[in-house]
Amino acid sequence: MTRTGRRGAVLMAAAGLVAVVGVTVVRPQLGAAEAEQAGGPAQISVDEVDELERAEQILIQRCIERAGFQYTIVPRFVDPVPFTFRYVVDDVGWADKHGYGTALRRQAEAKVDPNERYFRSLPPTRQQAVATALNGPEPTGLTATLPGGQVVQHSDKGCQSEAQRELYGDLPTWYASTKVIENLKGHRFGMVLGDPRYQAALPAWSACMRDRGYRFASPDAARAEKLSQAVELRQAGAEARCASSTGLGALVRELDTSYDAQLREQHQSLLSTRVDLQRRALPKARAL
Repeated sequence: MTRTGRRGAVLMAAAGLVAVVGVTVVRPQLGAAEAEQAGGPAQISVDEVDELERAEQILIQRCIERAGFQYTIVPRFVDPVPFTFRYVVDDVGWADKHGYGTALRRQAEAKVDPNERYFRSLPPTRQQAVATALNGPEPTGLTATLPGGQVVQHSDKGCQSEAQRELYGDLPTWYASTKVIENLKGHRFGMVLGDPRYQAALPAWSACMRDRGYRFASPDAARAEKLSQAVELRQAGAEARCASSTGLGALVRELDTSYDAQLREQHQSLLSTRVDLQRRALPKARAL
């Protein structure tokens, strides 16, 4: 199971059902406004990404309904917290208003997914059946090697694979490239945290926080505890002020941009191949 399956195997996510035997259904985000998140070239517009996603969901819906189940097309989940704030919150105004963004995320995740509601209404045997209809009987047939070396697999059967095969044609290449691109952001995150320049900048930030009454070795440690909204706002505000005064915020943005460019260059061939598959799929998507 990939990290995207946040709430376990027998679930439904915002993008659809979750495999009980494989990988969560995830809609790739490769529009111009989202290329930073995925680490890919901004050669597909946001509107075109939406067209492709909508078409894939239509095909999945038709397939699931043929299998005798319900499926509702819903918008994908979009994290309301900027990605770079995962390293350190460095916007004082944002921190004073939203803290670490806990309330924003809770509000975004609180929207009830009709697919999850439907899934939970089914008896266990029907839950297994609908998950198999979507994801196939077992996670074999499609393979991808992620940037960190981890190998993931998914079934080449089931409604998700059927929809992607119909839309993109070359399903193995589509799956392999999509899985790599989905994981570039997380890989980049780990590269930044492991960078010696980041590690060297932490003591100054920690000392600044200590002067404000907080004893944390890193921003990650500062978020380890569950906080009330009022405490979160104060602590995040201190974090942002220290990130600004010590230069940690500017550093992580510089490192993030640098590693983003490095990963794009390393995976340029794969990224270009995926964009080509998307472009060839657009006429089919628009016909749907």
